[in-house]
Amino acid sequence: MLYALGEIILVVIGVLIALQINNWNKARKERNKEVNYLKNLKADLVSEIKNNEEFVNYKYHKAKAYSELINGYAPTSIEEVKTYTETFGAVFIWNTFVPNQNTYKELLSSDNLSLIKSDSVKNGLLELDKLYAAIKTGEEHMRREYEAYIYDPQAENVTNVGCF
Repeated sequence: MLYALGEIILVVIGVLIALQINNWNKARKERNKEVNYLKNLKADLVSEIKNNEEFVNYKYHKAKAYSELINGYAPTSIEEVKTYTETFGAVFIWNTFVPNQNTYKELLSSDNLSLIKSDSVKNGLLELDKLYAAIKTGEEHMRREYEAYIYDPQAENVTNVGCF
């Protein structure tokens, strides 16, 4: 009886050790996934900085071109028509801001956001997503403004330029 009890205790201890090893292994795999997601998030954010700089430059050149178009004059030479056409294109071609959220979207769609242990990182991602939504709303508003105040009046004045 004592031998059987000893065997049971050894089996229970073995099972507990196996479960603990399994838990450690699972925790290690989850930590590796978290670290991989954090690396990818960092890469996305570094890429996003460049993306934002390029988009700010695009918006700056668009505003500058619009100012030149409004304050300019009708072209009188082929070179001026070429410059005018480039300026006109810079104003009237519309590009939208497309954020780099690949890893964040993957975290959400795979339900792996819970792998990120840091609350500040999770909150930062949620705030960034909220900021992107605000940018999109502002961009849609600006697009309507362009259509109402720039595109329509400019289309009426195209025949006044003399080159169309």
